[in-house]
Amino acid sequence: MPAIPEFELKCNEILMKSGLIDSFLQQEGEFLGHGWDELFIRAKKLLKIEDDGVLRGILLKQMFYRRATLHMEEGDYDEAINNFTTLIEFFPEYHTGYEARAECYCEMERYLEAINDFSAAIKLYPEWSPFYIRRADMKKETGYPEWAMADYNRAIKKNPDFAAGYYSRGRLKVDLEDYTGALKDFNKALSLGYKEEYIYEYRAVCKVSFNDFKGALNDLEQALKLDDYNLKARITRAELLKNLDRLDDAYEDYLIITRQAPAFALPFFELAVICYERGNLPEAKKYIARATELEEEEPDYFNLSGLIHMGTEKYGKAVSEFNKALELDPENPDILCNLAEACVRLGHFHKASGILRRVKKLNPDYADYYYVSAQICFAMKNPEMAIRHCSRALEIDPEYGHALYLRGLVKLSAGDWQGGEDDLTAAFYIKYPDADYSAMIKKLIEREKKRVKTLSD
Repeated sequence: MPAIPEFELKCNEILMKSGLIDSFLQQEGEFLGHGWDELFIRAKKLLKIEDDGVLRGILLKQMFYRRATLHMEEGDYDEAINNFTTLIEFFPEYHTGYEARAECYCEMERYLEAINDFSAAIKLYPEWSPFYIRRADMKKETGYPEWAMADYNRAIKKNPDFAAGYYSRGRLKVDLEDYTGALKDFNKALSLGYKEEYIYEYRAVCKVSFNDFKGALNDLEQALKLDDYNLKARITRAELLKNLDRLDDAYEDYLIITRQAPAFALPFFELAVICYERGNLPEAKKYIARATELEEEEPDYFNLSGLIHMGTEKYGKAVSEFNKALELDPENPDILCNLAEACVRLGHFHKASGILRRVKKLNPDYADYYYVSAQICFAMKNPEMAIRHCSRALEIDPEYGHALYLRGLVKLSAGDWQGGEDDLTAAFYIKYPDADYSAMIKKLIEREKKRVKTLSD
C-alpha cells in the first residue's frame, strides 16, 4: 500500500481541528450507535465528500485511532492495543495502525511484538525510513546490535538525507565504541539540520574518546543551551570538568543538578567528594549526609562518610561508617583497608591486622594493604618493616603519595635525613606539583631532629 493519500490526510487534519471525533467519543463512547447519523451528516458537510463509503471509512479509522491514542495518553496501553487491534482488523492495510500499536508494545517493553508490527508497517509502506529506525531501536533493545545496524543502514539507503537516521546509527556506534564512525554520523546529521540537544551529548562522548576535551565541553555547552534542564548533559560535563581538575566549575554544575533534581543522590555525593578533596570537611559532611539519606544502599557513600570522619579524627564514627559500607559490599578491599586504618588510629592493631589478612586473601598485590600494614609497623616501633611495606606499595603503584609520605616520615624517625627528605619531596610533588613545599619539609625534618635529640638526651 502506498502512503496515506493526501486527500485522506487532509480530511484527518480537518476532523481533528473540528473536534467532531472527540466530541462524539465523549458523548457516546460507542461506534455506530446513537449519534452516528448526526456525526456522519456533520462530517459530510465539513469534508464535502459525496461518496458515503469513503466517508464511512475515514470516520471509522479516525474514531478507532483517536480512541486508542486517548488511552495511550492516559497510560492505558492494554486498552490502546485493543483499539489499535480492532482498527487493524477493519483496515488491515492501514500501516499507521501497526506503527501506533508497535509504540504501545514499546512502552510496555514488549519489544518482539513491536518488531513484528513495525515489520508489518514496513511491508505496507517500505519507502518510509522512520519505520526502519524504530524497528532498529527495538532490535537494539533486545540485544541484537548487528540487526539494528542493518535497519539503520536500510533507513539511510532509502533516504540519504534522513538526519534522524544518521543520529540513531551514531548512537548505536557509540554503544559499540566505534567513535570514529559515530562522530561522522553525528556530523552528517547536524549538517542535515538535526537540532535535538542529545546529539551534542553523544558527540561529546566521541570527542572525549579522542582526548578532544575542549570540543567535548563545547558540545555539552551547546546541549545545555538547547535545554538547561538536560541532566545527562550537565552530569557528563560535571564529570569531565572534575576529571580535568576544574573542580570549581564541576562544583557549580553539581550544585545546579541538586537544585534541578533534589531527590537525586549522586550530585550530593560528588559535591562531598570535591569538598573532601579540597579539605572542606564540614561541607563534605553536609553533602554526604544528604546523599546517604536519599540512597541508603550505596557503599561508596558510607565509605566517604567514614573518610570524612577520619579527617576530623573521629575514628570511632569512621569505624561505624566503614562497617555500614561493608554490610553492603563485604569484599571491597578499599573499604576494608580504610577500616583497618581507622583501627590503627584507635590503637586496635590486632583487629587491624585481622582485617588486612582478609584484604590479602582478596588481592595479594593490593597497594593499600601494604600501606596500612606499614602504619601498623610504624606504630609498633618497627621502622625497617614499615619501610619495606611502603616500598612494596610503591612497587605496585609508583604514584602512591601516601606511601611515599609515610616512608619519608619513617626514615626521618630512623635518622635517615636525606632519604626522608627525598621521599617527602616526591610525595608533596605528586599532590602539589606547582606548590613550594620546601619550608614544610624543612619543618618536618627539624621536628624529627628535635624528637631524636630529646630521646637521646
